[in-house]
Amino acid sequence: MAGDALLAIVARQFTAAGHGMIEPIIANGIGFMTQAYEATAALTGSTLLALADHADARAAVQRDPALIDAAVAEVLLIDPPTHSTRRFLAHDAVVAGQAMRAGDTVLVLLAAAGRDPAANPDCDRFNILRQDRRILNFGAGVHACPADRLASRIASCAVAHLLGMGGDLGGLRDSLSYMPSVAVRAPLFGSDGKG
Repeated sequence: MAGDALLAIVARQFTAAGHGMIEPIIANGIGFMTQAYEATAALTGSTLLALADHADARAAVQRDPALIDAAVAEVLLIDPPTHSTRRFLAHDAVVAGQAMRAGDTVLVLLAAAGRDPAANPDCDRFNILRQDRRILNFGAGVHACPADRLASRIASCAVAHLLGMGGDLGGLRDSLSYMPSVAVRAPLFGSDGKG
């Protein structure tokens, strides 16, 4: 690996911070970059779909482009792009009453995390003006997604740019399909329904 390659830099930084196992760092770096690409593209597409489906939100965003960030955040709550992630046990443990061994995989389902009415009242209604929105699908603590703000910012910029071009969102559902994936719900748009 070249010394100035992104993964080499990440590996050096982790080693300098006292995390010396390079292989898991590289594997996680590759996973992060590929999943971040798919999930951010999915967030952009899902935000466009939400604005196509909700004329009131689309009109509000057109009047005040600063509301695009709120529209993206609401999509993260109502229709998050990342539906699941995996975790691997470092040690034997009992998870949700099930005995598991080191190396076993736990599939963490994230899709409905924001739909808990205790976390987000009126959670089934798309509302870009929602107060105290709790977005849970980026995780927390040591397993929190490091791209939570970056992904949202990229999606907001992409949506702003596409809306600024004056495109008609009305026909998006006419050519809609979804990318085959077990982890990410990514809309694909195209005349043949395949992107």
